[in-house]
Amino acid sequence: MTKMKLKKIGSMSAAKIGGALYGIIGLFIALAMFVVGMATIVSGNAQNGVIMIVIGVVAAIFYCLIGAVTIAICAILFNLITKFTGGLEIETE
Repeated sequence: MTKMKLKKIGSMSAAKIGGALYGIIGLFIALAMFVVGMATIVSGNAQNGVIMIVIGVVAAIFYCLIGAVTIAICAILFNLITKFTGGLEIETE
């Protein structure tokens, strides 16, 4: 087994991956809001249904952005902590 140390994570690279992952989760939220919004429209309350759909789209975008920022901050914190601790040891085979 080979031991390697992970000493640095690119914050922008991590942010792209985090944004994509949170964006996928945000799509599920948007889909749920779309279904609820369409059900509201069909039930006769078109204005509230459209508002639900718009909120679903905005929430998905917001979720993606917050995920990217959060993961970038975590990567930066990881890089700061590894300066003092020496890195994260990983065993590979």
